[in-house]
Amino acid sequence: MPDAGTISVYSFAVITVISALFVLITRHILHAAFGLLVCLLGISGLYLLAGAEFLGVTQLLVYAGGILVLIIFGIMLTNRADGKTIKAGNHRVIPGILAGVAIFLLFTQIYSQSSFRDSLRSTENNIPLMGHPIESLGVEIMTRYLLPFELIAVILLVILIGSLFISKKENDTN
Repeated sequence: MPDAGTISVYSFAVITVISALFVLITRHILHAAFGLLVCLLGISGLYLLAGAEFLGVTQLLVYAGGILVLIIFGIMLTNRADGKTIKAGNHRVIPGILAGVAIFLLFTQIYSQSSFRDSLRSTENNIPLMGHPIESLGVEIMTRYLLPFELIAVILLVILIGSLFISKKENDTN
């Protein structure tokens, strides 16, 4: 009988995969955006279950919070003038599934040939840098994870500029 952690991981993985497939299959763009929201929430949950709390919360705030809201604003502001919603075709399903399978096989190959598995099993990497976890997190962000941290800052800046541009465009038309 699997434990609760295993059941949780499989549940979040199934939710993530099903919602990603829903994004590929649905013809309504707004429905696809909400499917993407569920997918991003599932990825955030997987990060949290993997013990990467900071990455999970960052995923939740930046992608599910910021970028998806910008996408939904963009969709809502670009509806047709006649009031009908824009629908997408299903021409992207087969390429999307093929790309997903190819990426999965690539990651499986990389994982099987790397020493990453062994480093996950060793407990030597789990020793904190300093006594306090917040201090350790700060040191990690400013040293090892500086590039991802800066990329997140740039993404948030783009979200802010995009939302200002969209709101300015709406005010100019009124």
